[in-house]
Amino acid sequence: MLYLTPINTGFLMSATAGSLDCKGVFMAGGRPTKYTEELLAIAREYPFNFNTEHDHSFPSIVGLAKVIRVNSDTIYDWAKQSEKKEFSDILKDIMDYQHLELMEGGISGKFNPTISKLILTKHGHSEKSEVSSNNKSTIEHSGSVTVTTEEAKQISQALNDEC
Repeated sequence: MLYLTPINTGFLMSATAGSLDCKGVFMAGGRPTKYTEELLAIAREYPFNFNTEHDHSFPSIVGLAKVIRVNSDTIYDWAKQSEKKEFSDILKDIMDYQHLELMEGGISGKFNPTISKLILTKHGHSEKSEVSSNNKSTIEHSGSVTVTTEEAKQISQALNDEC
């Protein structure tokens, strides 16, 4: 909408987001939402056709954002809005299918195991090593550790001495 504002000897033209209501009163507003039934239908199908229709390796929120041509921040905003609860459910489906695809792809060798492991941390997985002694201890670490049999005996003895 274009508005003319008087300034001393002339008029200043300015574009302002918004519109006039039926009584001629200005209503503030922004860009119209892209959230439509058509967009919702595409989003509903994405967890099931991410690979066949869109050639994505696994479903993702970023992938959905590219398919429906919105920013991923917009998707997260929609998921938080109570009137768009169905969109929140779609995101949960995407994360569930992503989890499944990464687990199966990492085990079968379809995906790089290191990358699968990294992304699976977003789904609550972590790497753990267990060291057995009289008492069981769990050591969490972010990488792999190689020890000799002698070093393993020393670690076990140290753990026994502490207990």
